[in-house]
Amino acid sequence: MGVALKWSETLKRRKKAGQREPYRSVQIRLTSYRPFSRIHLYTSDVFVDRPGQSDVLFPFGQRNTAICFSDIGSRTEYCVQAVEGLADLHFGAAVDAYQQVTRYRFADGSRVDNITDWALDQFRAHYASDKAVTKRPITKDAIFHYVYGVLYDPLYRETYADDLKRSFPRIPFHADFWRWAEWGEALMVLHIGYEQVEPWPLRRIDVPDAKAAQAGQSPNRS
Repeated sequence: MGVALKWSETLKRRKKAGQREPYRSVQIRLTSYRPFSRIHLYTSDVFVDRPGQSDVLFPFGQRNTAICFSDIGSRTEYCVQAVEGLADLHFGAAVDAYQQVTRYRFADGSRVDNITDWALDQFRAHYASDKAVTKRPITKDAIFHYVYGVLYDPLYRETYADDLKRSFPRIPFHADFWRWAEWGEALMVLHIGYEQVEPWPLRRIDVPDAKAAQAGQSPNRS
């Protein structure tokens, strides 16, 4: 198994100072490097230069789901994906940074909601007249799924394309809350558990490419 290490100025100083630590296999965790691409990360106080909020959002022994999305000023196409655990700072593109918003955070060993009571009150107040919501009250988990569904809405991305490049995404109140929440939940299950999903049945169709054949390119089919 190969090991990759980025030699930042901080790590170079630590090496020069002779800082060491014993190897512990329990410090290895599975993380998301790119969309649908996971790698093992050795979490270390010496070899990891900037751990950020990893101990607050993803402490050892705790599970947490997060939504990764393009950061402000992104130069590449807007990217959103739900993951479990840590994600790379350049999750969607090597040239841009990415935000990671988790369902929970942890403080003093306790799990704390990252969706505030204020947000829950706003959603419940807005949909108070919705009969479906009256029968099935909105929860914080449902809001998390709703947000994911909205972030995947092509019309939302097209309408607010400029805003998504210069500010934190703002989530509108769409009609039929539960429909969007259920769409978001289904997408989240699919995206997080992609390794266990049955492949979609596809049929390959080869079409001869005359121009490629004449140019001697291989393969000469499109």
